[in-house]
Amino acid sequence: MEKLFRQRKGQSAIEYLTTYGWMLLVIAIVGGAIFTTVQGNSNLSSVTGFQGEDVQITNFGLDSSDNLQMEIRAQTSEQATIREVILSNDGNSASNTSVDKTIDVGETKTVTLTGVSSDSVSNDFDVEIVYDTGGLSNLTVNGTMTGSFTVQ
Repeated sequence: MEKLFRQRKGQSAIEYLTTYGWMLLVIAIVGGAIFTTVQGNSNLSSVTGFQGEDVQITNFGLDSSDNLQMEIRAQTSEQATIREVILSNDGNSASNTSVDKTIDVGETKTVTLTGVSSDSVSNDFDVEIVYDTGGLSNLTVNGTMTGSFTVQ
């Protein structure tokens, strides 16, 4: 009789562990679904593809007139002159072909693009920067920008 009583305790403990295990699994799945939904709807801004390049976009955003302002940093051993910035998405593009801003080594300057408007969702854009440095002309660097705006 005593042996039977001990077996029931063991069986009861295993039943509790199994029940709590299923409960934790359901909570993890629901939590993951909520996290994915919330993260998927966020409008995050980011720039990729410029790491290790001579010039890179360090920050960007829309001003009150819906102009896209980008901070461009020179990572070269000599000063760089930004000649042109082109932003494109789905066949539409916005460009500033007369930038002509000289940026000293390690410094940052702001370049403005018109023809952009705010949007309620994040979009991916291809960015091309044309620059001169160290006696070399028309060098290009390409990257991707993600933000809550669209090209008109």
